[in-house]
Amino acid sequence: MNFELFSTGNSFIHALDPRCKIVIALFLTIIIAFTNSLSSVLFALTFAILSVLISRVKYSLVLYRLLFINCIIGILWLFIPFSIHGRSLWNIGSFCASSEGISRMLLITFRCNAIILILISYVSTIPVVVLGQSLYKMGLNNKLTQLVFLFYRYLDVIYLELQRLSNSLKVRGFNPCSNIRTYRTFANLIGVLLVRSWERAERIYEAMLCRGFTGKYYSLRDFSADRWDMCFLIFGFVICFITIALGI
Repeated sequence: MNFELFSTGNSFIHALDPRCKIVIALFLTIIIAFTNSLSSVLFALTFAILSVLISRVKYSLVLYRLLFINCIIGILWLFIPFSIHGRSLWNIGSFCASSEGISRMLLITFRCNAIILILISYVSTIPVVVLGQSLYKMGLNNKLTQLVFLFYRYLDVIYLELQRLSNSLKVRGFNPCSNIRTYRTFANLIGVLLVRSWERAERIYEAMLCRGFTGKYYSLRDFSADRWDMCFLIFGFVICFITIALGI
């Protein structure tokens, strides 16, 4: 499980101070999520697409993620246009698709794609360790910072443990079906995984105490914003203000 597919690169966005990228991504996603103006969302979507192009990430991976989220949105297209009352556009049997429903779904589609592209451009281009350090430098609670580090470090370990348990079931001839035995087996699988995760967590904590862990992570990285970072920060806030102005 790789969470840093977009974090490596030598683009302008990769070189920016991670704290500036987090701030701009946070404000933009909040504005996009709460605006109800289609023109505002389209402007933000255009900016998000340009950001992805500038970041020079792997476009095939970006399209794959967009395909996944749009498949979920496609399910909403089957219901929402027919469930909102308004001016009728076309009828499918006894179902009527309204222009208000179509407009609502266009807003949802553009909004989701804009937020995903913003997060890919400005958050996914930050390594997870640097992301946790940046959040701590920005005032995030120390315990939450530790959760970010530990979640990233040991989620892959738990995933490998789940694979080993699944392989052991296959070796024993387990064939999942829709019956009580299958449900009981999956419940036992989850229970064993939780027990082993708890035991591993205790061993890790004891090992950290032996190495002098006192509840705080220390970072050797020194964050400093130069003039390009400040220019980007100002430009990002200008984009936020334009997005808000288009929605008024």
